Amino acid sequence: MTSESTRVCSRCKTEPAVILSRKELFCGSCFIRFISGKQRRHMGGDKFKVRFGTNIIRENVVFPCSFGKSSLVLLDIIFQQFNEQLKNPRVWIGFHLDVVFVDDGEVSGYKNDVKEIIEDIKKEYDTERFPVSFTIIPIDAYSQGKQMKRILITPEFETLMNQMFQGEAKTVTEMLRIAPNRASRDDLQKVVIQELIMSHVIEQGATALIWGHNMSSLAGQVLALTVKGRGSEIHRHLTDYKDEIAGKEIDVIHPLRDVSQGEVEKFIKFRKLEKLLLISTQDSSKLMNKQKTVDEVVLQYYDTVDTADDNIVSTVVRTGAKLAEPKNYDGVKCIVCGGKIYNDPKVWLRDITYHGHRGPETELEKELLKEWEANQKINGVIADSDDFETRSMCYGCIVTVGGHAKSTITWPVRTEMAQKKEILDEFVIDEEDD
Repeated sequence: MTSESTRVCSRCKTEPAVILSRKELFCGSCFIRFISGKQRRHMGGDKFKVRFGTNIIRENVVFPCSFGKSSLVLLDIIFQQFNEQLKNPRVWIGFHLDVVFVDDGEVSGYKNDVKEIIEDIKKEYDTERFPVSFTIIPIDAYSQGKQMKRILITPEFETLMNQMFQGEAKTVTEMLRIAPNRASRDDLQKVVIQELIMSHVIEQGATALIWGHNMSSLAGQVLALTVKGRGSEIHRHLTDYKDEIAGKEIDVIHPLRDVSQGEVEKFIKFRKLEKLLLISTQDSSKLMNKQKTVDEVVLQYYDTVDTADDNIVSTVVRTGAKLAEPKNYDGVKCIVCGGKIYNDPKVWLRDITYHGHRGPETELEKELLKEWEANQKINGVIADSDDFETRSMCYGCIVTVGGHAKSTITWPVRTEMAQKKEILDEFVIDEEDD
C-alpha cells in the first residue's frame, strides 16, 4: 500500500502530498492556496480590492489579534495577499490593516512578550512595505471615562449600584484578579476586551472589523454562550453582517469561518509560524474540568470532534449563523456588559426561585436576626438607602456576578457626562465651509 508521503497531490497532480485534509491529499503549496482561498472568499468585497490611480483613500480595517494560532494564520494570509498585490507596480493596496491587541498580560500571563513578537513579525514580513499598523491597548483603558461603582444583586434579583467602598478594586486588572474562579474572570475579561475593541473601531473610523476565529472556535462559542446564559448574543458573534456603530455602517467578517482548527494547526506547522505565537502561562489541559472556563471545556470537546468529523463542527456553525437578533428590544442595556436585554431575567428567576423562611420565634433569634441585618447593611448586602440606584443586568452577568462574594462586584460604569456626550454626538451636524 502506498504511503501518504509518496502519493501525489490531488490538486496539482505533480508535487508529492504532505498534508491530508477533508479526505483530500495536498502538497504544501496547494494546501496554502486552499486555505487562503477560503479567506479571500469572505474578504472579496470592494473595500479589500486594489486601487488604481493617485490620491488613493484606503479603507481602515481593524483586526483584533490575540497572536494565537488562528489569528496568526489570518495575519499570514493577509500579508501573503499584500505581497501578491505589490507585484503589480500600477496598483495600490486597497485597505489599511490595523492589528489590535488588548494587553491582558497582567491578568492572563504570557511566557513571551507581545512587543517582541510584533517586532519579529515586522522583520519576518518586512511590513514597512504594507499599509499596516500595530496597536496595543492596555486592558485598564476600559475604565477611562468611567467611575468604579459597587454593583450588587439582591436575593430578589434586583440590580443595585452605589459608590464603591474604600479598599475595593480600583482598576480592571485588580477587579479581574479577585474574581472567585477562572470561569467568572474569563467571562468578565471577554466583556472588557470586546468593548475596548469596539471603542477602537469607532475612534479609528474603521469601515470593517475582521475576526480571526476559525470554524471550531465559532462552534465553541455557540455552546459556550448558551451555557453562560448569553444565547441572545450568538447571532452577533457568528454571522458576517453589517453593523451600525455610532451612526456608521461597519462590515463584521470572520474570514476563517470555513477553516477548522485541525487545518489551522497544519497551516502553522507548514508555514513554520510557531515562533510568532504568544504563549499563555496557563495550561488548561492540566486542570480538572471544574477548574476550567466554559470556553475551555467546550473547545476541549470540539478538539476531539474536529479530528473525527468536521461535519459536526460545521453543522453547529451553520445552525448558529441562522439565529437572528430577537425583535422584542425596548432599549434596556446591561450595566455590566452593555449588551441588549430582550427579556427581563429577574422576572423568570423569581418564578423559579423560592426564598421563603421561618421567622424568628424566640427573643434570642430576634436579637441574632437584628445583628445579622445590621452586619449585612454595613457590608452593602441589604440595600435600603437612597444612595443606591436601580439598574438592569442581563442573565449572563447575573450568573457571573452572583458567583462573587455577597453577589457584589466593583465595575467601571460610564459617567453621566460621558453618556450625554454620546447622545449629543449622534446629533452633531458637520458644519460646511462658507
